[in-house]
Parts: sequence; C-alpha cells; structure tokens
Amino acid sequence: MFVDWCYADNALSVKDCKLIASIGKANLEEAKTNGKNTNHQDRKGSVCFFEPGQYPEADTALRSLVEIFSQVVEWHWGYTLKEIKPIQLAFYKAGDFYDWHYDMSGDKERSKQSLQKRHFSATVELTDPDTYEGGGLEFQGFKNNTPEKKQGTLIAFPSFLLHRARKVLTGERMALVLWAESNLFTELEPIHMHRVTT
Repeated sequence: MFVDWCYADNALSVKDCKLIASIGKANLEEAKTNGKNTNHQDRKGSVCFFEPGQYPEADTALRSLVEIFSQVVEWHWGYTLKEIKPIQLAFYKAGDFYDWHYDMSGDKERSKQSLQKRHFSATVELTDPDTYEGGGLEFQGFKNNTPEKKQGTLIAFPSFLLHRARKVLTGERMALVLWAESNLFTELEPIHMHRVTT
C-alpha cells in the first residue's frame, strides 16, 4: 500500500521551535514562487532560509531534524535522501496562505534545475496551534487529508502530492519546510520498507 504522508512527533523540542522561530522572524523576506515575486493570488506570506552555518545557534537542532526526515523517508518509502535543500521558515500572519501547489516541478527542463530536484518534502509546525486559528497543512485527494497541527511534529510526504497551507484567520503561524533529492530515480526498486502504515 502506498503511504501518502506520515509524521514524527517531537522532531523538534518546544525550546528549539521557539529558538528557530525567533531567528526566522527577525530575518523575513517576502515569499516567492519559483524564484519570482508572487501576485498574492496564489501565495501570501514571508520566509527565511536557513543555510548551514548561517545561524550557528540553530545548527544542532536542524541537523537532528534532517536526520529524522531521512529516517522517516527510508522507513516509510524505502528511499535514501541525497541532498537537502536550504531549509525554509514560512511565516503566515492573519490573511496569509499558500494555495494548492506541488513541490516537484512537472516541467522536464525546470526539473533539471537544482532548486526543482525535490523528491520528498516535510513541514514542521513551530507555533503552538492554540495561539492562532486557521492555517495548517492540507493534502488533496486523500480521505485523511489534514494532519493535526502539533508543535514540533514533522509531516513528511512525496513532493508530487498536491497540498496547500490554509489561510491563517487570526494570530501568526510559523513552520519549517524541507525538501530533499533522493535516489528515487536512480534505483530500480526501493530498498526493503520496514513498515507500512495506513
């Protein structure tokens, strides 16, 4: 059975969530789509990217997060992550959202670009869900399509799944977004999967 998305609780501690959120909020820039400014019809919000070593106080937590992401992908889908793209913090205030989209490009030429080589994605809630209304991750085409909003939880999924960040109604929401290239297209078959959950 195909696993559409899965989660790992406590991928980040509350303390690390607050640390990373404070760094990101102090270094925000307007969110873009495919490297271009958005028209706010498809996406409205702000982002901050975490390059390795750029914010040393967050490096230990982010390295641990990447390891958990890698373990989740191997455990549930049987593939090995090869390259993690710069980690993005997404900031949504009231009225902000990111409408339905894919993380993996369907365009052959664009898919060759480094930015578009995304096979698996993950998001981690940084904000206590009791402090905002609305928001959260949603998938299209599945019965169980709205993961629980839980601080520190990592939600992993193949990058070709259609998904969105729902509009925040009140308060502020911050989440980390991770993308990774893998051996998805270089292995004839995935390695043995340890477990399949429904």
